[in-house]
Amino acid sequence: MAEHYKEFDKNPIMQDVTFRGYSFRRRELALAGVAVLSLFVCVILGALLASTGEQSGPSAKRLSSEYCLDSMCLRSAAYVLENINSSVNPCEDFYQYSCGQWARRNPLPPDLFQLSTTWKMYNKNEERLRKLIESPVRKDSPWSAEKKAKDFFRSCMDDYGKMRAQANPFLTQVLPNIGGAYVLGTVDFSTYDFQESLRKTHVDYWTNAFFTYYVRTDWYDWRKRGIQLDLSGMGMSYVYYMRNDTVHERNSYKKFIKKVAGFLIRDSGLNVTNQSERIQTFLEDVFYVEQELANITSVSDQTENPHEYEKQVTLQDLTSRHNNAIDWSKFFSYMFSDAGVSPQTKVVLLEAQYLQRMADLINRLPAQNKSRILNNYLTWRLTHKYVQDLSWDYIHANREFYVDLTGQAEFLGTWRYCYSIVDRDMSDAMSSLYVRDHFIDENKQKAHEIVDYLKSSIVERISKDVWLEKPTRDIAIRKLKESVYKLGYPDYMMDDSKLDEMYQTLKIKRDDYFSNLLNLNKYYKFDWNRRLRLGVDKSEWVYRTYAVVAEFYNPWAELIVPAGLLQWPIYDHKLPHFMNFGSVGSILGHHLVHAIDEHGSLYKLDGSWWGDWWTNKTKSNYNKIRQCVIRAYTNRTQGPFRLPNGRHVQVRVQPRRYAPEALAETSGIEIAFKAYQEWTKQNAPEKRTPGLSLTNEQMFFVAYAQANCFNRNNKDAFKQAVRGIVQENVKVNMALRQSAEFQRVFNCPASSNMVSSIKCDMY
Repeated sequence: MAEHYKEFDKNPIMQDVTFRGYSFRRRELALAGVAVLSLFVCVILGALLASTGEQSGPSAKRLSSEYCLDSMCLRSAAYVLENINSSVNPCEDFYQYSCGQWARRNPLPPDLFQLSTTWKMYNKNEERLRKLIESPVRKDSPWSAEKKAKDFFRSCMDDYGKMRAQANPFLTQVLPNIGGAYVLGTVDFSTYDFQESLRKTHVDYWTNAFFTYYVRTDWYDWRKRGIQLDLSGMGMSYVYYMRNDTVHERNSYKKFIKKVAGFLIRDSGLNVTNQSERIQTFLEDVFYVEQELANITSVSDQTENPHEYEKQVTLQDLTSRHNNAIDWSKFFSYMFSDAGVSPQTKVVLLEAQYLQRMADLINRLPAQNKSRILNNYLTWRLTHKYVQDLSWDYIHANREFYVDLTGQAEFLGTWRYCYSIVDRDMSDAMSSLYVRDHFIDENKQKAHEIVDYLKSSIVERISKDVWLEKPTRDIAIRKLKESVYKLGYPDYMMDDSKLDEMYQTLKIKRDDYFSNLLNLNKYYKFDWNRRLRLGVDKSEWVYRTYAVVAEFYNPWAELIVPAGLLQWPIYDHKLPHFMNFGSVGSILGHHLVHAIDEHGSLYKLDGSWWGDWWTNKTKSNYNKIRQCVIRAYTNRTQGPFRLPNGRHVQVRVQPRRYAPEALAETSGIEIAFKAYQEWTKQNAPEKRTPGLSLTNEQMFFVAYAQANCFNRNNKDAFKQAVRGIVQENVKVNMALRQSAEFQRVFNCPASSNMVSSIKCDMY
């Protein structure tokens, strides 16, 4: 690849925008935006005149009484009009009717494989946060969480400092502490201690090798947290090590390893003898271990019900079971030195087969080369982890490998990488920046209103569901009535002292990026010890405030709706209620259904284990509905997808896997629609959207569909479909084919495509 490093050093902050050789200042662009909006208003008003049949200008009184003409209504009307394909019959393909123009108006940029309405919202949030993280510090005290986040970002953006340092921070601050590196000739194998090196690799440098672990909530008591062990330790997905058609990717990975090893020798300044032979041995050892882990992964099954207490294992017993390949007691005592972990502490084995075979792999390594192989593997795991944080030649080598692996050649820029690091490591500080500058509290208040109506709607429907027996129905209603919702952001996001306290142990230097990374590792250890020691804090949020997803968190009976989701184009407090109920309301209705499905709420409202609260009759009834949904989705296909070889392939929907989601999707729409109808009864009917020959009820369903508009390249769409992910067009159409309300509102004939021949009971 022929790029020069200088090309990557361009300032990502552009004061001017260039279009075909002409430059425009931001003020000119703003004026142009006003002009475009004005044009939209003229078009909509023109369409309104035409639709009402008034050729000589109807009275302002009639217009204002029948149609909503404020700026938000005009803006939403313009959005709907520009995405609808009115040539499509809504009763034949409602997704194409609602979103037929969306992909054309939203082409894929070169660095993305997919776009959707919510992806665009997240990208917008990312741009907002980028401006905030680059802005001057508002609170400039040394303990300020805001200052630490902004200084960390700026240290990451210091390309000059990284080029000066090359790999020296890694060579001097990391590798010596794991006993040295064979490839550099700095390890003494007579004193090499693999167990200590493994502990430091994981804990001090936060790098996965052979396995990974988490501090996660106890499934049987959501007030507690425990340790979970899982598989990890490869530089690529395990399939790349095994398939006959991935030889190119394997060779590219090997080239990457050799090139980076050469850079390390160069930057170490050491007189390393037999460099070529050492690098080749280094490569062979690394690839041998990772390929063995890939083979193990391919033949290992996940542990069935791993959280059951009888399947959990003490650290002492696990060490014995693995024939001392890893001293798990010492490992986790080192990691959780402040959380009271002992050899009798039990852990959850998410991949018990993998972990046993991984331990067998370590034990069967040949004695004469065992320490060298393990040292080379750990050295590479650490190098691969930090290669993107060194000088440009390391970054460029990583990029070459990434291009070969993904086919995406575009460089996203230093700022995007640095943004992702701050987003990963200081998300609470970022969340606070976002809500302070970009969230309107009226959105939060209106969301509360919508959720209240949704809860009432689902409680009413559950009360009438004959397939839920009374004991189950009573618990479900109680759970929903007593559930709480976290909307927008937690209050502590607006409290400087709380945020400062959260990051009090974290030390950040504006001019020393690599030291900041190492200090963050210490902070992770402190924070994970705190979480394990104190258990669950229900005031914490499981999502960033700028996320664009929602969730019903079953253990605490909480509906979580981050501020990032409550924004244009799918939500705004100024939008008509039929738009907000149709878009966000349907999403939240979907999650409320999951609050009572068979996979979820087996917990008391305080988070402790309740047990199986569905009666046998309820289970039997539910299974009949589930089987109905499976039949309705059987033989449904996605695509056709055009593959690189020119073939057009269709992929069948996996109905058994998708059935619970399918049930929740249709039920969520129906619940949101009933909630909107109830809102209309209790409030004055809303004015119509101008320029559209659609009723408010029809607009509800258009809003639902347009919240799901997407554009995705064929290769990735095919991969998703093969993995069982249902594309948005199929999801929308199949859900509405089960909706009697949709079919009534659009007057769809029984013979039309949007009316399923198999109808299933829903919540």
